[in-house]
Amino acid sequence: MTSWWFRNAAVYTVDVMQPWASCLVVHDDRIAYVGEDDGARAHLRDETLEVDLEGRFVMPGFVDAHDHLIGGALAKVGVSLDGLHGKEAVLEAIRRYALEHPDRSVLRGFGWTPFTFGQGVQPHRTWLDSVTDVRPALMLTYDVHDGWANTAAFELAGIGAHSHDPNPPSGYWPRDPDGFPSGTCCEPESWLPIATALGMFTLDAVMEAMSQTLDAAPSWGITTAFDASPMVQSKSLVTEVYEHLVQRDLAEGLPVRLIGSYVARNPAMPPEVAAARLREMHHDVVSPNFSITTMKLFMDGVGPQHTAALLEPYTDQPDNRGPFVFPPDVVQRFIEAANLAGFDAHMHACGDAGVRGALDAIEQVQAAHGPLGARNTVCHLELCNIADVPRFAQLGVIANGTPLWGTDYRGEFIDSYPHLIGRERFQRDYLPYGALVRSGALVTFGADCPGVEVHEIPPLIQIEAAVTRQRPGRADDRPCGAHERVSLVDAIRCYTINGAFALRLEDEVGSLVAGKRADLVVLDQNPFTVDVHSIHAIGVRHTMLGGRFTHGGTF
Repeated sequence: MTSWWFRNAAVYTVDVMQPWASCLVVHDDRIAYVGEDDGARAHLRDETLEVDLEGRFVMPGFVDAHDHLIGGALAKVGVSLDGLHGKEAVLEAIRRYALEHPDRSVLRGFGWTPFTFGQGVQPHRTWLDSVTDVRPALMLTYDVHDGWANTAAFELAGIGAHSHDPNPPSGYWPRDPDGFPSGTCCEPESWLPIATALGMFTLDAVMEAMSQTLDAAPSWGITTAFDASPMVQSKSLVTEVYEHLVQRDLAEGLPVRLIGSYVARNPAMPPEVAAARLREMHHDVVSPNFSITTMKLFMDGVGPQHTAALLEPYTDQPDNRGPFVFPPDVVQRFIEAANLAGFDAHMHACGDAGVRGALDAIEQVQAAHGPLGARNTVCHLELCNIADVPRFAQLGVIANGTPLWGTDYRGEFIDSYPHLIGRERFQRDYLPYGALVRSGALVTFGADCPGVEVHEIPPLIQIEAAVTRQRPGRADDRPCGAHERVSLVDAIRCYTINGAFALRLEDEVGSLVAGKRADLVVLDQNPFTVDVHSIHAIGVRHTMLGGRFTHGGTF
């Protein structure tokens, strides 16, 4: 550790008492002073190094409040189908990849969406059979909620006509008339056995995935992240991965401060067992920059696959409202167990019934026990009924979202979503970040890779999307609900101090205030002065985590 005087800068503190300054002093891992040069001199040491930042922008390190920096990139291996539309284009990309990689015994890919092949068209395993020869193949959707496997992959995993669906009604395999799975794997429970058979989950594979995300995060300005799931299902592998991270942190320091979670996805598990496992992990997984503090729960699936739970039926499937993974009465017991044990709950909820069910469950827990000091989060909010928006602030529930999804993501969402839910519901209730901020709710942002591609994780990309509701860098793009735009001030708060609060770190990080940890970012340009459609392109010059440079080197 050392001492630094960063001066001649545009320091945006995210502290309402002192939003701007021109310099700050760092001693070891803490901020010693924020203000102007004259006041800084009293805080300098003999060894303090003076750094002229030549007017560059300094702000708190970004807090990504929902991501998968440990294992998210496991789902970003193989041929990219991102941006491709139609059966022929997709199969041609896979065919070329297979020819270029004759040495690979299995073929993997990622990036297709439920809209890739046309509205309501699901890909068939025989399509893959035609371009993958005899090798097993598995292609995951952009958000990993669904997969697409060929015949060889199903057979390698021992899945056939007489195999029971893994977790109906959300986790299942659509079937051919003879009962054999047709190719699509709905929700992770259905593709995980295939991925396991294909060798997707090993410590080496997770370490390779982390090299793309966790190790790269400082170059995007991220200093703290909530890891919503390590993306591996084997308890022994989770233990092995966490032990690796603890030892790495103790030896050299992790590149990012990580707050992890215990994932409960089985509603049949006794809630007290889930709370006990979380407590065990909280005590066993401890290092300066890594801890487990949260129970991750699932209300439902996702809208495009008709597995998000809705208040009213899907427009294109009038008899279907989508299933719950955890019905509200069940999730209530899990929230109660977590909160009573002193932990927070973080709930995946994409449909408006899923969001309402999560809020109802929290309300019931509070009615029985009081607030319990809990900082529970409902994440994704693909659809949130306008009547439920004010309930977040009323109940003290944190709302988390991924701004890039609130654009015409992949050039598909604006036209495709209304087919699922109707144009009125789409315009009124789709990712209402602006309404939530205006309601007084505490809103946090996170990239949620693999729900976005690795190159879309950087917070500046997500912040621009939140401010414009357009794909970054596309001033001529159709806005996806312009009324849900948020200000740049609010978007930055969602990626700094709000995220810190959600993770119970607001006294340590999230703003540049004397006494807090020296987590900061130096940007090449000031996002308040550049064109709004250029925010995504601002370079991250330096990143500091607790007084330690994690990107850009020292001065």
